[in-house]
Amino acid sequence: MSDQKSKGKKRSKAFYVQGGGSANKRGRRETFIDVGMMGFILTCNRGEQPCIREAHCLLGEYADKLYGPEKMDAGNVGCSDNESNSDPDDIEASLKKEVAQIKQKRAQKQTRFEAVNSGAKNVVFMRTKTLPDPTELVHHLLTDIATTQTSKSTHIIRMLPVNLTCRATTDDISKHVPEFVHPYFHAEGVEPTTFAVKIKIRNNNAVQRDEVIKLIAGIVMGKEIEHKVHLDDPELAVIVEIIRNVCCLSVVKDFNKLKRYNLHEVVCNGGTAVPGRSAKKASPKKEADQDTLNADESVQQTDSVKDVSGS
Repeated sequence: MSDQKSKGKKRSKAFYVQGGGSANKRGRRETFIDVGMMGFILTCNRGEQPCIREAHCLLGEYADKLYGPEKMDAGNVGCSDNESNSDPDDIEASLKKEVAQIKQKRAQKQTRFEAVNSGAKNVVFMRTKTLPDPTELVHHLLTDIATTQTSKSTHIIRMLPVNLTCRATTDDISKHVPEFVHPYFHAEGVEPTTFAVKIKIRNNNAVQRDEVIKLIAGIVMGKEIEHKVHLDDPELAVIVEIIRNVCCLSVVKDFNKLKRYNLHEVVCNGGTAVPGRSAKKASPKKEADQDTLNADESVQQTDSVKDVSGS
């Protein structure tokens, strides 16, 4: 009787949440963006999985060009002739060894880039543990696309490097930013330059946009070198991407020239090109819409840094 009752009993929601049927779904990314990571923020609007696949190919292609192919362990070799001609008793062991080697090779191909959960919809964070400077790779990638006018992306819209992550609090940001921006703005031999703070906040209501802009701009201009704010065409842009409780930071060049690091806009101002082919020129309406968007954003940022710049 007890078995019959248990068969007809409806399972509670807690069963499925704590370890029922959905616990072993494939493809779930359990790693979340966290403090101490470097990598790339990718935005998309057609689903994250196609974006991740495209990112692995695109980042891998340009990383190989810039740094050379990633080195593989010497032990990752296929079965030798002696192994293939071995006794039947050894065939099963050899097959298991080969399968393990294939899995290891496949895993090593992903060591440069690992997709982790960003915590925001249509935003992917690609983590890297081996690249020396994500900023260098993204600038090289976008410059090549802009020069060749060949579309490389279908799913990825924007690609932003991340050189430092810290907690998304004013205390933690003020603690890490001075040391982070030092090589770009305060190191010995650095000349006065123009800059802008570009900030985006997602899924966080605790941090105020204007407060972060004033904080970072004040740090940049707080030394003897007379840097100036220039929103229309800054030589350097301080990128601040806040997602949930993590603040992602980088300093990039040619931000406006490379269309705010938009992989579609950098090809003939947003031409609808098929990946691998030259783009068509964008329609006047689309260009006008984009100019309006940039103008609106510039007005907001100008208001935000007036007190700091003294203008």
